Amino acid sequence: MGTEAYLILITSIVVGLVSAAMPFTRRNKKFGVRTKWSMFNDRTWYYSNLFGAVFLICASAITIFSFFYCPKMLKIAFIASICVSGLLSVLSSYIVFLFETRKK
Repeated sequence: MGTEAYLILITSIVVGLVSAAMPFTRRNKKFGVRTKWSMFNDRTWYYSNLFGAVFLICASAITIFSFFYCPKMLKIAFIASICVSGLLSVLSSYIVFLFETRKK
């Protein structure tokens, strides 16, 4: 394996570690799932970031698994898992927003 594979592994580990802190942050404009919907209130912020953290940690786990067991698919696994987790994070943010607005 080349240097590129190790850089992807390190990036994936850092993404997993940083995303673990997402549910514990307050609403801000610098860190977390920052969509129009997640900024609605503290509850939508918390759940949007909780789901986003879970998706990103799963993406990191998929990439780490791919590094050890399917190194030929590492780049595809990394890019696909990060993109899918990003889309799922935004979608879950919108769903949480819908639940919050229907309660009022």
